[in-house]
Amino acid sequence: MLWLWAGLALVGSSSPFRFGEAPDATAFQEGVELWRAGKGIDRTLGPDRAVMALWFDGRIRRAADVAVWIAPRLVSRRLGYLSASRRWTMDRVLSAWNQARERLDGRLAVSVRLCALRRRAWDGEEGSVADGGALKNVRWLITSGPGLPERRRRPDALPWESNSPPGYNARPTAEWPYQTEPQETTPQWWGAFREAGAALMLDPLAVAPVDLGQSRMPDDHPPLGGNFAALYWVELPLESVRLHPEGFEARFLVGGRERVAAFRLARERNAR
Repeated sequence: MLWLWAGLALVGSSSPFRFGEAPDATAFQEGVELWRAGKGIDRTLGPDRAVMALWFDGRIRRAADVAVWIAPRLVSRRLGYLSASRRWTMDRVLSAWNQARERLDGRLAVSVRLCALRRRAWDGEEGSVADGGALKNVRWLITSGPGLPERRRRPDALPWESNSPPGYNARPTAEWPYQTEPQETTPQWWGAFREAGAALMLDPLAVAPVDLGQSRMPDDHPPLGGNFAALYWVELPLESVRLHPEGFEARFLVGGRERVAAFRLARERNAR
């Protein structure tokens, strides 16, 4: 594995947005180390996974609405994990990287899972059936700016509640001076489940158009029930959006709810 990592160190990409000739060496090695530590592949999502809403199962809160930024570092981390767990050669790694680069370079791409889940009380009793129809008509946009303090970005909303600030403003603000126009999107997959836990098991990367070792798309006709989930793939060319050095937010407007996935850049650079 050392020879593979050393080769990548010479030509890897260092840009948070652009795909270079080969995976980023540092992120690639992070993926290798996650496998060596016995961690699941979902741990490779790292800072490129944003939890937008939680669901209370009667005992603990669990991630419900999730967005994953398919950044070059994420692809590098996943390939490092896959190279270690599946014994991929350098040729196999570079083939997968090139596939991702051809499809995603120059684009801001996010894979998303949104849920509409039945309420559950502290005693475990379930409430009425959720409104899954709202998941079929979603608008989304990108905002970018210095934003609000990290403590106010915590996903403290439940899937049936309105999100706490920050809220969407139709015009640019001091916090988000750059933003795109909201545009509609429909789910690439939508389904109903008897159990909320089954919806929460859906891999948001299942709709990603590149092979990152993700779970396959669910069957077309899952069991009917009162809990709903939908998977989306949204992307924009980089030249169509202005990005602040601190990072950006992917915002999803679902009926009367707003979900905000914040991806920070400046904080990570300062931490190194």
